[in-house]
Amino acid sequence: MSIALVLDTNVLRQEGLGSRNMQILRRLTSSGAVDLLIHEVVAREFKSQRTLEVQTQVEKIADAITEMSRQVDPKGASYRDLAVMRSKVAELAEAAKKEVETDFIAWLTWTGAHWVAFEPEGMRQVLDDYFTGGGAFRKPKHRDDMPDAIVAAGMKALLTKYQSLHIAVKDGAFRRHLQNEPKYTLVDGLSEFFALEVVVKIAKALDDKEKDLADQTKLFASATVQARIVEHLKNAKDLLDEVYVEQENLNGLDAMEMDVIGASLNYAQAGAIASVDFGEPTLVDSGHLSLPVVIRTRARIDYAASFIDVQAFDDSREIDNWSMDGDGICDLREVRDVDLIGFLDLRFAPELTPAVLEAHTEYFQAEKPKIEISLEIATANIL
Repeated sequence: MSIALVLDTNVLRQEGLGSRNMQILRRLTSSGAVDLLIHEVVAREFKSQRTLEVQTQVEKIADAITEMSRQVDPKGASYRDLAVMRSKVAELAEAAKKEVETDFIAWLTWTGAHWVAFEPEGMRQVLDDYFTGGGAFRKPKHRDDMPDAIVAAGMKALLTKYQSLHIAVKDGAFRRHLQNEPKYTLVDGLSEFFALEVVVKIAKALDDKEKDLADQTKLFASATVQARIVEHLKNAKDLLDEVYVEQENLNGLDAMEMDVIGASLNYAQAGAIASVDFGEPTLVDSGHLSLPVVIRTRARIDYAASFIDVQAFDDSREIDNWSMDGDGICDLREVRDVDLIGFLDLRFAPELTPAVLEAHTEYFQAEKPKIEISLEIATANIL
């Protein structure tokens, strides 16, 4: 019998629709070994949050254009151009909102996910819990817990079809509630799910069915090939330039030695790579391998902090203070040593033998390489 896996909204947002982990999950669902279950409420929460993010970014762009318009001649060409840009941004916003829906539907099809519809029959118990503070509710009449309570009721109903459920959930209060059901196995995310003994055995069985792919995996675990990958990374400026990590996934902020706001990591430096550590290669799909990676290099940290805090460092650190508001909060930039933590994905024609692939690892820098490398950085540590 297949393993039933339910994803909560926070985990779905954390993993993303096209991440390396999601591609590994697709391999498991495609084999029939895992049934991926998505509750209607989880889907709605995910799409509404994505839409809100799009709207927020569009508003920032529109505000910037409006500010620029105030600084140019209303009768000039620049003013007219900015008006056109404002209109284009509005059109882009509408298109992006529609893509949130179409992308999610495409993801459901791609993963083979099973839709768990909202069942009104379960609302009586949800309402009872709402007024008493029972079930998934942290206290009586706590409306913020309503979506979790509805999802929990849907999970309970799934036990009529499945003997047990694996649930990927990060929300602390919701997780504590779900722990009361012995037929649930709770994990923090897909990485923890993949590490479960039963799932490891399934993945190994799939690998054994594809002997050539197993040999390809061994190839990319070799010291010789990994050394060539490191050399490629040191010359792959565009690959490292695209790295971006927001504060919620940025560790080591204490190393900044001041209270920082809105920190983010940008523009990692390929030429400054000091070391690269690899984990065990994972077979994602035919012609697609993934390597866990930790890259030590330098990168720009953008953040905001108090002008008084910044002054305490004098010239001991090269901190670029490029703006300050009326409250003395500065927008700052600083290049720091960091560890980038994520995955290196290698894609190639599945029919290539390990011997042919080994030869092509010498030509990562070719204009049209036979092995394409992409980098997915999930978290980073400031050193």
